[in-house]
Amino acid sequence: MKNQTFIKFLRHSRVATVIGFFSLAFLLTLLMNSGCKKDAATDPVQENLRSHYMVIVEANAVKQAAMYDIVKAMSDDYQGELLAKDLTYEQIDAVFAAIARAASYEEEFEKSMLEIEKASANSQLYKHYPALATTRGIGDAVRGFFSWASGSAARSRNRILTVASNLNNADRTKLYNGLRSNWKENTSNEADFWNKLEKGEFDNAAPQMYNDFYNNAETDFQDLAVDKGLTIQKIVVKEGAEGIEKGAAVIIETTKLVSPGLGEGIDMVEKGIEYTEKAEKIYKDPKGALVDEIKDKIADKLGGFVDVDGAIDATGLGEGMGKALKTILDAALGSDDPADWVKDAIDWGAAKLIDEDAPGKKMDIVVAESKSNDPKQIPQVVIGVNPDNNTEDSSIDLVLPGGEWEITAIDPEGNLDRIITEIVNGVMSIILTNTNPDDKVSDTSYSLSAWVTPADPGPGESVYAYAQIYPKDAGIEIFFEIVGTDGYSNSETVLTDSEGRASFRIPGGSSGTKDVVTVRLVKTGATRTLSYVF
Repeated sequence: MKNQTFIKFLRHSRVATVIGFFSLAFLLTLLMNSGCKKDAATDPVQENLRSHYMVIVEANAVKQAAMYDIVKAMSDDYQGELLAKDLTYEQIDAVFAAIARAASYEEEFEKSMLEIEKASANSQLYKHYPALATTRGIGDAVRGFFSWASGSAARSRNRILTVASNLNNADRTKLYNGLRSNWKENTSNEADFWNKLEKGEFDNAAPQMYNDFYNNAETDFQDLAVDKGLTIQKIVVKEGAEGIEKGAAVIIETTKLVSPGLGEGIDMVEKGIEYTEKAEKIYKDPKGALVDEIKDKIADKLGGFVDVDGAIDATGLGEGMGKALKTILDAALGSDDPADWVKDAIDWGAAKLIDEDAPGKKMDIVVAESKSNDPKQIPQVVIGVNPDNNTEDSSIDLVLPGGEWEITAIDPEGNLDRIITEIVNGVMSIILTNTNPDDKVSDTSYSLSAWVTPADPGPGESVYAYAQIYPKDAGIEIFFEIVGTDGYSNSETVLTDSEGRASFRIPGGSSGTKDVVTVRLVKTGATRTLSYVF
């Protein structure tokens, strides 16, 4: 039998150490309810909100599929390293077609986004933190992509006009005669085509049109384009890189084989899986120096390139594209266990979202929007979906950069819940939400997160238990208690600091000792239980 007195002496005399990063820890979050309740069936806005979120999901699924298409084309259909060789005519066409498909959702997206933004101002629609405006919400993030897409189309139109203005009439006629039938049928004659092109009526098709004209061997279009520095290889790299960079502001978790609401973007899932499976082929170091690798490649491809809208910052564009590619790769590395995400070279935290709506249908869509003030953060929004929303243990898993996130959960009937919580890098969290519109609510709301670090301590290694409340508030009592299988026990009530955080030191135990740590928010009784073995 252990000498319990001696064990306790050792525990109290240990020097506290915290080893490294927040390694795989279990961050358990209890979300209390606040705000006003309403009967969703009586509000037409609530009834229609679900369909608007479906539009948002589908538009982003198509956009993300386009990002994978661009990567595939730029890696010679995943046969070699990214940008190791020039793209073929067909691969260039695939890049521009993918961007055009995504851009075609702008009008429908904007209509639905406006409805969602109006609903967000209605405090009765959300139980948690009503009527909060996101710092960088999904509207701003996706509008940034569409704004870039329209600019990309306009640039292609200007490239065509810049080159074609120097062609003779015979060559211009040959270009018109060679138009694809679906483009030509929207014109009455050659003059009508060039007039409509100049007015921007063919902008969505202009990138592919430029590629066609560039490869029309019967005209001098390509020679004149080269003279002006508007080579197709530089153009497709520039536009593809910018499309990936802008598109990565909003990403969809792609580990589900079947997902609701993806519509025309349903193939995004398979494309995302293919991307991760081929990552080792297209990058030298996909889990490490990917960003620097892409930055160097873009700088090499686009150095000195002057486009119709001016000189290109090839280094900046390369870094942006590299960060975006790392982002969508990290987000697609998920497995059946989100805890594995934290171990798989991902620099973020992992979250498992659970809907506590027991009698009703579970959430099947969640939209996590960053509260960060950093406009360069990628992603700014992460969307998660779950096709098995009615199972007992249904959940939606996400990987999110550390920081504050506003999360909206939507069930198939359009019931909503909105919460704000904090994600800690290197930590796997469990976040509870509730889409049941009939649940009673309390007047006060705090989320309570608790975790230990290190999560897998060695013998004798001190452990810290942490608690975090949101909204952040100082002076809130947090009760900590530890009971070890070696007989050691201790407890303390700690006040939160200005960041809403409290901590509790636990001396190291001998090999095989199991500690059970209880963390309780005294004001509400919300309790979390953590355990680990030395």
